[in-house]
Amino acid sequence: MRGTSWYLAGILAVGAVLAGTAAASADTGSAAPGARAAAGGVGGLVWFDRDADRVRDRAEPGASGVVVTATNARTGQRYQATTDRAGNYLIAVPAGVYDVSADNTGYQPTTREDQRIQVVSGRASAANYGIRGGSISGLAWYDQNKDGVREASEPRISGVPVTAVSSRGVVYRTVTDRNGGYTLNDLAAGDYVVRFVKPSSTASGFTQPFIGDARTDSNVQDLQRGYAYVRLGATTGGVQDAKYVDAGYVRS
Repeated sequence: MRGTSWYLAGILAVGAVLAGTAAASADTGSAAPGARAAAGGVGGLVWFDRDADRVRDRAEPGASGVVVTATNARTGQRYQATTDRAGNYLIAVPAGVYDVSADNTGYQPTTREDQRIQVVSGRASAANYGIRGGSISGLAWYDQNKDGVREASEPRISGVPVTAVSSRGVVYRTVTDRNGGYTLNDLAAGDYVVRFVKPSSTASGFTQPFIGDARTDSNVQDLQRGYAYVRLGATTGGVQDAKYVDAGYVRS
């Protein structure tokens, strides 16, 4: 893989540089002259590369909570850091050669997974990583005739809170838009419980699930708590998307 190196002004400047939107994946880092830091370091970005082009685009967010490991190629000593809310990380290390990797468990890497980096004392070198996940999407609507099938004339519901909890306990939240639709992006492969909140003032419950075509049915299996169950599988091409995870509501 070929990437574009990021030139960093030193360890203290890594976070500010990488917080920008013009990030690109890099196989090797380059240290900028004039760094004043007392120690060397490895810094960079882990981001959700949704289009898998290995370049961080404006709409692609950083990936928080990812553990990045730098292993000294000579001594085997390991150093770690966890990405912040913007997907940035910084590991202070002695000068030397390091093998750097990001934990992409459950995701499809779009950049080189293991990068060998030369760290010079007083300077910072960059190693950036793109990962790609799956998504869960669908919509909420009123099943006016209570037949379990969404029809073109039946109204959609906006503003419904939708929560997905992964088998690892990671929580994702969104609300349905004005057309009743929602999408949860950048999800790791695994099992999810999706909960649709019941708008108590306008709906009394959920319609019967899995009637007819998967594109027009309701997926809420637990009619009391509003739960749907989703599995996102991992394939050679990435993490699967789960579409048409819909919630049909009924009025009393």
